[in-house]
Amino acid sequence: MSEASQTEDRGFLDRLPWYTVPGILLGVPFLLWVGSRLARDAVYSNFVCKYYWGPIKADALTGTNLFDCGNGVTAAAGYNIANTATWAVLLGVCLIGLAQLLHHFRQPMDNKLILGSTAWVLAGSVFHVLQDTDLFLQPLEFFFITPPIYLMFAAGGVTSILVAEYGKFVHRKTGSLEAAMQKVWFGHVIVVLIYTALWLREWDQIVHYVNPAYFTLYMVAGFLLWRWRMGRLGHIQSAETTGIFALPWTLLSLHYVLIFLDEPWVPQRINEGLEFAFWASPLIAAAIAGVVYLVAKRVYKNGEGKTSALAFMAPINLVLIFSQMVDAIATAIGIDLGPILSNVGYTEKHVLSEFVRRSMERFGEATGFDAAADFPTFLGFAPVKLLVSLLVVYVIDVESKEDVKKYPTMIGLIKFAIIMVGIGPGTRNMVRMSLGV
Repeated sequence: MSEASQTEDRGFLDRLPWYTVPGILLGVPFLLWVGSRLARDAVYSNFVCKYYWGPIKADALTGTNLFDCGNGVTAAAGYNIANTATWAVLLGVCLIGLAQLLHHFRQPMDNKLILGSTAWVLAGSVFHVLQDTDLFLQPLEFFFITPPIYLMFAAGGVTSILVAEYGKFVHRKTGSLEAAMQKVWFGHVIVVLIYTALWLREWDQIVHYVNPAYFTLYMVAGFLLWRWRMGRLGHIQSAETTGIFALPWTLLSLHYVLIFLDEPWVPQRINEGLEFAFWASPLIAAAIAGVVYLVAKRVYKNGEGKTSALAFMAPINLVLIFSQMVDAIATAIGIDLGPILSNVGYTEKHVLSEFVRRSMERFGEATGFDAAADFPTFLGFAPVKLLVSLLVVYVIDVESKEDVKKYPTMIGLIKFAIIMVGIGPGTRNMVRMSLGV
């Protein structure tokens, strides 16, 4: 990258005060809290609860999709136009904050860091399913519902980066990679001790505990893998650290899933599941991404549109397409096939997704196209997801290729955000359906 490009890439982030994003994330909730205290009916019941807190509460309550906000106001579980727009803005604010952090440490949002961060999304998605199984009690369970769970596991990814940067500092200061590794190991020990203390106290916010011996094993395995990899590199690498540090939490979440399959802690929550969704969703998504790659490769060999073809052959863009299709296929299986193949009826909670699905359903009913009316998610939502994914790749890597060079970190964060909002809900959906909850 040229010096001029580097200066342009740094300009906005350098001018933005470091406290801007923390101020927004803390200041807005504080103002809403103050408003709710001063004008409960107008601010809390008719705004905060109706559009934000109420849907989260309703989502957590078993057996109902509604929450009474008081003053005759009822909030429905799921998404509405107000919270959908707000969560989108919140995501944008968080991306700017992450860009500032990465810029400060001179760490690019490259493909390795995108994949490492995605590992935290996968872990968080499985923990979200565990909330669906009633593993957590209130108020802890509110942290495992969208959007708090994304913020919580994003904090895990950010912490991984900070730990890696601290390790680099110790390495530079002492000249010893071993000294840096010892500091990181001490952090792992603290996490294990906290988990063990909760287990010993039998903290009642968690219905069932995985034995601390297993969690210790997972943490040790993750640390040893990280130690081996950093030793091979000869230095601490932030991107790989981020991905490896997500491993123990992923293993812990999967351990909980296996326990639930063997002996559910809330048997009445079990329904006839759609076990095939667990393998069918990623398999079909991978097949679609594979077709995109083969078509792009064919176009490239023919010598036409080489720049466009290369964009659709890039591994990270194929991951982007795959992630969105996992969500699309898992959603389609749950909504279109759920009532046919099991006793569970899944619904679409996202405003835009439901609009697309319902539009296809109405089209099928109006034209007599029975397949569209019966399978609107497969024939409407999934194709739209694919089309939008392809369009995003084209706009970013082809039409805006100069911006990719000028603003690599922001472009990387945008791609990660798109991957996250695909692979996160998709993983949750397919695991949840396979468990029958």
